[in-house]
Amino acid sequence: MSRAAGKNVRRMATLRGERGALTLDFLFAFTLVFGMTLILFGFCLSLSIVEVTQYITFSTARNYYAGHVSRQMQTDAATRKFEHLTKRTEPFATLYANGWYQLGPLEVGPQAERQTLAEYTHPGDRSDRNTFVGARVALNAKVLEMRIPFFGDTYDDEDGFVAQVSTFLGRSPTEQETRAVNAERFTAIRQLNAIYQQAPEGGYALICDNGC
Repeated sequence: MSRAAGKNVRRMATLRGERGALTLDFLFAFTLVFGMTLILFGFCLSLSIVEVTQYITFSTARNYYAGHVSRQMQTDAATRKFEHLTKRTEPFATLYANGWYQLGPLEVGPQAERQTLAEYTHPGDRSDRNTFVGARVALNAKVLEMRIPFFGDTYDDEDGFVAQVSTFLGRSPTEQETRAVNAERFTAIRQLNAIYQQAPEGGYALICDNGC
């Protein structure tokens, strides 16, 4: 057998051999298991962050719910609470500062209601029904956007893992609204009978607490 023929035989034997096949199987299995572990970790962590964000919207809605002098002051109180929790409260602020999770602009009161009604509409909806009174925010789970070798990406479009997290509790009336209602009531009572009109406009003392 010639030297060239011998080399061809050895080359064919090398190609047909199974040496190193176990290493390839291990690399493939390791990549698969590691990728699935990353996905499960990101998914479980995202569920936890959703609950944290839910608490933040609840706390924000509670500050908006409480009675105040005016509706704008209720909105301001809710906004301050949201900013305090997401930017100045260390455990929460860290979660949204590392880029894994991003919060959209806060929507409070009428803004949250308008946006929600625009997204979930059906025949017979009224824009003034005051159903979605509270706070909501968009949560973008960037951590779920992964690129795993051999398997590809976990997403088709960037910023696709976005959820609207909201809490709707209602709203207590403000002091301005209460005084306006009492003024209208006093005017209506004076018109019931001519004798009631003899009472002076400022002849009674209005006692109301902060938005009761």
